[in-house]
Amino acid sequence: MISATYPTPRLNWDALREVAVCADRSTCATLMLSCRFFYHEAAKSILFNNIRLLGEKDVLRFLQFLQADNGSRFQYARHLTLCSLYGLKAHTAASLIRSMDRMPQLERLSIESGDSELRLYPALADVIAKFTHLRHLDITYAGHVTCALLKSMQSALVSISLNWCDYPRSFFEAKVGRDLLANYHPVLLLARWAPTLEELSCHSWRTGMKVPVFPHVYPRLRVLQIEKDDLPLIAPFIRAFPNLRQLDFRTDRQHADDYDDCEEHALPAEIRQHRQRNIASQLAPNGPGTWQHLENLVGGVADLYLLGLTSQVSAIRLYTEFNAAGLGLLSVVLSYARPLHLKIKGNGALLTHPLRSLAKILHEPWAARLESLSVELHLGEQDGDVDIPSLLHALACTLSQLTMRRLRLNLITTWLDPTPDPPDDFETWMATETHGWPEPRPPSPAPLTPAEVMLQSFDVDAFVRTLGDATPSLQDAVVQVVGPRSSGRRVAVIAKSKIYVDADMDADMSEDPLSYD
Repeated sequence: MISATYPTPRLNWDALREVAVCADRSTCATLMLSCRFFYHEAAKSILFNNIRLLGEKDVLRFLQFLQADNGSRFQYARHLTLCSLYGLKAHTAASLIRSMDRMPQLERLSIESGDSELRLYPALADVIAKFTHLRHLDITYAGHVTCALLKSMQSALVSISLNWCDYPRSFFEAKVGRDLLANYHPVLLLARWAPTLEELSCHSWRTGMKVPVFPHVYPRLRVLQIEKDDLPLIAPFIRAFPNLRQLDFRTDRQHADDYDDCEEHALPAEIRQHRQRNIASQLAPNGPGTWQHLENLVGGVADLYLLGLTSQVSAIRLYTEFNAAGLGLLSVVLSYARPLHLKIKGNGALLTHPLRSLAKILHEPWAARLESLSVELHLGEQDGDVDIPSLLHALACTLSQLTMRRLRLNLITTWLDPTPDPPDDFETWMATETHGWPEPRPPSPAPLTPAEVMLQSFDVDAFVRTLGDATPSLQDAVVQVVGPRSSGRRVAVIAKSKIYVDADMDADMSEDPLSYD
């Protein structure tokens, strides 16, 4: 240690604290060696961030770190993740649990092997239940022991994430009969946090087809994620979460092209009937209605079709890439949602489909509200003979008839190239080592396809200028064409003014306006 006193720094103490707050863990560890001030402040910064504990070695190092500096560090622990406590020596586990009991400002707790660890260490559940300062709880592999913990907790939680897991079977399929599923519905199970809960994530949570009308209302809940609840009834969630702003819904039926034909009439009867049931429940005279303030909706097109929401939504993001099959459901979903902001990605069918290309569906009534559109298109070998520039101009003609203010169009042409892939390492090894053949040569480049030839001469700047002139409302646009082949990346921009009409739609575009998750 260089000094036990604090000489007057050139930067004031608050600025130096910010250095520690902004530093990563390894930098903080180095700062701790420099002087007494950072020995204390950088340690606080480490404890403010997530501490992940995996096994005996991690736990012992963490306990040693906590107990230094005269035991003053316990109060700074904010976020703890228990990855795996299997194999801990008894005294190590006991010491960790006692240490957690001394963390008066622990706000976030994640347990990645939930029921197993809570069953293995009952004292851990007792300590968590006594907490009054915990605000965020995340448990994976939840089960009966997790349910018991939830019933005994005293903290006023604002976010809960429960993953009941589905390998080889979910907790509900293995341990709960269908007639009892309603007893585990999140609206009922988490009712003690109805006044405080703001975010809820439900993973592999089976809610059943017979759900009573729960009296519980969660007025503060704004964010809901439902993943792998195969056929959820939406009415109980609408009734319980009337002020919902963001919904992320993902089932096991994420890809519309899982079905041979995605015309609505050709979908499995179970899917069509469930959608109609959800729609009817919202429109029923004694039903909950629909969400009035929903701002962001995320999911696959088949997911959102199944959900059957009747509410208008400010922004929709379809996170799965879909092809011609998915286009059959896209119009159905958008006709109800009528979004202001739409973000989609898919293959060339979005341009080339004769009936449901973007140029076609943007003529439908729902598109009249559209203010911003973000599209990522991946052209493939099946598009090699298509006149892509003509289709882009047709799309631009449709866009010019809307009152859109913002556009992101990203055209990826890499997969137009029909050249076979070069042999991989395994194929090379098999040829040379197993068969004694010469090392295979990479294939010769295939001739440019007609689509590639046309795209090489496509003037992106002229396209965007024409689009801007024809669309007076368009204030902010980026059009990018990647390829073909060695053509690199060509980008053209309209920047009359920088309009961020929807913050969530821009969240993953702030650095690169064309990036996707």
